[in-house]
Amino acid sequence: MNEAWAKLLFTYGPFALLVLLVFVIERKAWTELRDQSHDRTTAYFVYGGTWLAIFVTCVVIVWVWIRLNIPAEEFTIRGRLVGLGVSEQLFSRSEDTYLRRAYSGTASSDFVFRIISSTKLGESDSVELVIDHGDNTASVFDLTIQPKFYIGGYEVRLAYDRHQDRLSLQEHSGQTVLQRLESNNRIPTRSGAPRPAAFASSLAQTVEAQNLHNISFDDFAAGLDSPDPIIRIDARQSVMKLGRGAWPYLEAVLYDPGSSTRQLVGALNVLNSGADFATDVGKQAQCNIQDIASTSDPVLRAEAEKFLASHPKTPDPDVCKPVRGRAFDCVGARLVEFDTGGLRRFTIGKQRVFVWQRSLSADDPNWAAVYVFEDESLISPERRSMKKNEFEALEPRLQKIETGTNKKGRDKSPAVVGVALQPESYAAFIVRNGDTMEVKVSGGSTLALFVRDTHYMRDMSNFQACVR
Repeated sequence: MNEAWAKLLFTYGPFALLVLLVFVIERKAWTELRDQSHDRTTAYFVYGGTWLAIFVTCVVIVWVWIRLNIPAEEFTIRGRLVGLGVSEQLFSRSEDTYLRRAYSGTASSDFVFRIISSTKLGESDSVELVIDHGDNTASVFDLTIQPKFYIGGYEVRLAYDRHQDRLSLQEHSGQTVLQRLESNNRIPTRSGAPRPAAFASSLAQTVEAQNLHNISFDDFAAGLDSPDPIIRIDARQSVMKLGRGAWPYLEAVLYDPGSSTRQLVGALNVLNSGADFATDVGKQAQCNIQDIASTSDPVLRAEAEKFLASHPKTPDPDVCKPVRGRAFDCVGARLVEFDTGGLRRFTIGKQRVFVWQRSLSADDPNWAAVYVFEDESLISPERRSMKKNEFEALEPRLQKIETGTNKKGRDKSPAVVGVALQPESYAAFIVRNGDTMEVKVSGGSTLALFVRDTHYMRDMSNFQACVR
């Protein structure tokens, strides 16, 4: 009961004071005023003072009520940041900044933000924006406030360029690059490593649809692996719009032994969405789907079985069955086709390794020249082939790791060749059927590549790849 009275007085205390003044004190003052036995000057003074107190109390009560129930004037800056990948997040140290991810219907994401303050920020003020790249690195930028940001209907539009690690303010008159705080600058893979645009832009990309539909292989793979179901749906739909052009994206997932369960489910889901998507599925990919059908994950197994049921003539048993006398014991291995000059990218944790079959010899047995790169910036993830002259331009930018493999002095028994790569480096192997290349990356994991069979006349090879 005491608590109820305390709450009542706290909520309605000022109003109770007004009731006291009007119904008790004013009535007594009026009675004294009517009593002719009292001094008239004093009576008028008391009565006037009572009403003055009532009016002052009313003013105070109204002021308190407004302060409690009507928010103070707020000044708002509206904005949007575009160009972030699905694994990237936007943060701010400013307590006046409010952020929300906006689903754009593609594998990339936008962030809508509001800067709400009780007073207008001046031109000397700035808001710090932090882009978390999801790989223990971050880029920090300063957004300087401009008076036009407060104009009604104005939206501050920011665009992030991941290749150059640059954030810019987009306006009709052009763009202004925001200041990046050097003390918190994004940490590169290796000190002094060239920016991605330094070399990748000089190489022709093989997937022309990428620019037209604004989705990269990295965005697609990250979208399929996102814990957010909406992002996963958007990633699948973004490549489904490509029709048959979606196959390079799906192929990259099905051939990669480092693909996650989510990524495999997403790729198979697209393949099962229409006949166009399955038109270009290679025999090696079909073999991988058959292996996936025996997985323990029920969702992944269901998607693989659905594909096999709708394509009863696949997979080709001649391609899928092991070659006699050539065993490769590695759980989760993927069968991968390599054309001469073909380039594949494999995922090892958060690192990427590129494998390039430079050439095949006509010797019996065929010898293959295979190059393995640990690279995060020079080779575009969209590339599916590389010419020898393109490698010559790339070679000075990479460190060569010796493998000691050659044709001379080799007996007929299969060889296992191990090498440890470093960031921005490559190793060149001369291998033949039955040989295994074990490549340890700087992160500690190992990619095993088994040469299952080579075919000089058909200008291709079949490798098996797995992560150990």
